[in-house]
Amino acid sequence: MSGFAEVARAEFAYLRHSRLAAVAAVALVAIVIVSTLTSVDFVTSEAAERAEHQTEADSAFLSQPARHPHRMVHYGHYVYRIPPPLAVVDPGVDAYTGTSIFLEGHRQNTATFAEVRETSSLTRFGLLTPAFSLQVLVPLLLIIVGYAGIVRERRSGTLLQLLTHGAAPGTILAGKAAALGSLALLAFLPLAVVATVAATRDSWLPSMLMLGAYALYLATWTAGIVAVSARARTAGGALVVLLGVWLATVVAMPRVATEVATAAVPAPSQAETDLAVHAELRRLGDSHNANDPNFESFRARILAQYDAESVEDLPVNFRGLVAYEGENRTTEVLNAYAEEKMATERAQSNVAARFGLLSPTLALRRLSMIVAGTDLENHHRFLKAAEAHRFQFVQSLNQLHAERLSYQDDVQRSSDAAAERRTRVSADNWALLPEFDFRPAAAADRTQRALPSAGALLLWLGLVLAFFHRSSRRVGTA
Repeated sequence: MSGFAEVARAEFAYLRHSRLAAVAAVALVAIVIVSTLTSVDFVTSEAAERAEHQTEADSAFLSQPARHPHRMVHYGHYVYRIPPPLAVVDPGVDAYTGTSIFLEGHRQNTATFAEVRETSSLTRFGLLTPAFSLQVLVPLLLIIVGYAGIVRERRSGTLLQLLTHGAAPGTILAGKAAALGSLALLAFLPLAVVATVAATRDSWLPSMLMLGAYALYLATWTAGIVAVSARARTAGGALVVLLGVWLATVVAMPRVATEVATAAVPAPSQAETDLAVHAELRRLGDSHNANDPNFESFRARILAQYDAESVEDLPVNFRGLVAYEGENRTTEVLNAYAEEKMATERAQSNVAARFGLLSPTLALRRLSMIVAGTDLENHHRFLKAAEAHRFQFVQSLNQLHAERLSYQDDVQRSSDAAAERRTRVSADNWALLPEFDFRPAAAADRTQRALPSAGALLLWLGLVLAFFHRSSRRVGTA
């Protein structure tokens, strides 16, 4: 009974006959399997649905009849973010930030159809995904199973017998950790299967980093639970300490990190931002009015460029040029405010990330979202890609307005039916709409950004293993 294998085998036997351990083990496996299956089903169906909506939106835009180009600017277009393969493990901020944006001229709309806003408030505690199960629920169930592992042996007197027969304290703790780790392995296996499948559609590097991070996290909890049990005098005391650690690092610290980040990097409200944007846009002038005084200098520059006496003499439609220039000016302002908002959100996220040194859960959560391509940075990339798409198709329409329509017809189209018909361009021109195909950042980029969080997890494991080693000395004095 002095070897590692014998200790682990004895602990396995106890866990098999313990009703509490059996119930906890079944609950653990059931939660992970159910969360994995439901997440795979949800993300798969969501990806198919968004792809279908994108196809329908493209078709609706391309099937519009002959129209005035600026009408199509305001008709607008939807783009959707298709979830990346590893979203089946960790959907990240996807459920909170929205999945679709309506693109139109003169505006930058926010993403809509966020899952949390569309469902009950109960989902705000946490969506049942493999990431949530492994980060939050599995450590709790491991605590319930393993909190009395060493205390039980000490109270029954078998610990002293093991030591008397030559079992090394470290060997005893390692055997206990191996038995408890087998339950963690059961929780880990569904993740390994899903991540491996996802890797075939994305890249092996993020999947392997994700698997390694979750393995480190579960190993940290396993070793920590056994170490606390070795130091505790009573089973109740071990349970209280471990539940306190779980509440502090898994439940409380993420909320504290969010509150501290919000206080450290304050952000204006959406209403304040909207008012500031509208005030600045008003000063730019109305691009629907070619005679707006704010475009006088632009008029003079265009006339000089074409050596023309008046806008009627221009070889292009001045109203279309004003629409083009107005969109340039508007977009410059909108982009400045969007960049400012994203910089604020990024700064808040960086402040919260530092709490990964105080909570392995926070370190893992950040790494998991980054490598899955579902973090805040990926959402910002989606917003920028959608805006570039919007600007391209709006300016293409404005260019049609300037080059294909006569200025005289454009001015008279509200009062002259024939002029109105002549200002409609063929529906063939709507094919100028580029295809929107958004993808998360490259695997190498995601891996590099996740390395600090991986370092924090390694640090946590190192600290817990040091605590584990010191606790084994405590066992030797039992």
